[in-house]
Amino acid sequence: MILFYEEGIMSYRYTISIDVGTTNLKLARFDHQLQFEEEWAYRYQEIRSDGLHYELSWSEMQLAILRGLRELKPESNYRIVLTTAMHSILLRDDEYHDLTGIVTWADKRGHQELSLIDDAFKEDLYLTTGTPIHSMNPFYKLYYHLRQPVWHSVAKIYSIKDLIFEFLTGEWWIDVSNASSSGLYDSQRGQWSELALDKLQLNLAQLPLVKECNAAAPLLAEFDLGQAEVVIGTSDGVSSSFVYRSFNDYAVLSFGTSHAVRVIANEMRVDLDSMNFSYIIDQQHYLIGYPSNNAGNVLDWICSVYQTNFKELEAIIKTKTPSNLVFLPFLNGERAPLWDEQAVAKFIGLERHHHREDLLMAMVCGVFYNVRHNVENLRALHPFKGIALTGGLTYSKVLVQLLADIVGLPILVPKDNAAERLGTIMLVDDLTIPIAYEEIAPDLNRHQVFNLNFQHYLAELP
Repeated sequence: MILFYEEGIMSYRYTISIDVGTTNLKLARFDHQLQFEEEWAYRYQEIRSDGLHYELSWSEMQLAILRGLRELKPESNYRIVLTTAMHSILLRDDEYHDLTGIVTWADKRGHQELSLIDDAFKEDLYLTTGTPIHSMNPFYKLYYHLRQPVWHSVAKIYSIKDLIFEFLTGEWWIDVSNASSSGLYDSQRGQWSELALDKLQLNLAQLPLVKECNAAAPLLAEFDLGQAEVVIGTSDGVSSSFVYRSFNDYAVLSFGTSHAVRVIANEMRVDLDSMNFSYIIDQQHYLIGYPSNNAGNVLDWICSVYQTNFKELEAIIKTKTPSNLVFLPFLNGERAPLWDEQAVAKFIGLERHHHREDLLMAMVCGVFYNVRHNVENLRALHPFKGIALTGGLTYSKVLVQLLADIVGLPILVPKDNAAERLGTIMLVDDLTIPIAYEEIAPDLNRHQVFNLNFQHYLAELP
């Protein structure tokens, strides 16, 4: 394979990134200078979602990946770099038959099992792995399956990452970040956790080999996709954060269907009270932060139920100030900051004099107060002076300004949303790519008004 060297960095003529989430997957092609050329996206059609289950179809995902590669495949040599969602499992028997679909973090199986496990064990496991005590944690999903008849047939336990990597290369490998977020990995000792494996009656042969993010293997020739190398890459959370790796004093807020606020730290940090996550990036770095179930999905629900749209919401935000009406936005239960799957959304202080616009304003503010709560918890663990934003929220300057006013911190918004695709590549190649951004400064007078309302919000949390 011919390799090209520019300024001391080994590169290929083209790079194709594959970003696999829980609702869709995206492929993007870059040239040898990592300039974006083209994207291909696919939204899953075969999702099993019924309030308890949230499973994806592996066969659908395979076909979508191959279709995307055929759409974007360059004529000359290239590499494929993988980014995948965290906290997934798929069980297989010794004859390579799938016993489950791809069980994602949003699947609630395992919630009931939390009460069956000793609190001291759960705390020890959290402190060892850095993965919060919650059904999103694959350990508790596996503990659920341990109690099912299917468990006796389990020969291998996969995540999305090692499923795809094995499919494309024949090598059963997982990157260290996805391993670290599995609830099965001892982040302090850098190996699969004996504590977790003993509890689940597992052995090392049932788990993939753990590799650093730049590990690579040749693409299988059987796909007839030319000569390429597949780089194992990292998780979606790490990728989003590495886009802003040069901004040391900023946290990264990913705001899409759900939200998460994260920082890159030099050591593992865990807090039993607030239950942050702490996942390995590489030998020198950890990803620390808080994930929430509620963000853009709540805004979409508001638009649907109240027959409105973002244009009207923006107009209301420009003219309204918060009232004494409080909205708790937990339509989807909650991870951080509550860690309560039974949490529900509600209005507090609703009276006859409130109008439709008051309700809409209160709901949007409630979503952002929840973000602020996670931001403040993270600042207590790892101080920072501002927020770098990724995700769909970046398209609305009005909503971003409201968020800045509520959290009281400057927010950086990338001018080119293609930059978000580069995080994993920057990590793999150890690059720092300049990101053009706009800074949205908070209106400190409005912040004082929102701050009073935020205190009311905090007082009403369960």
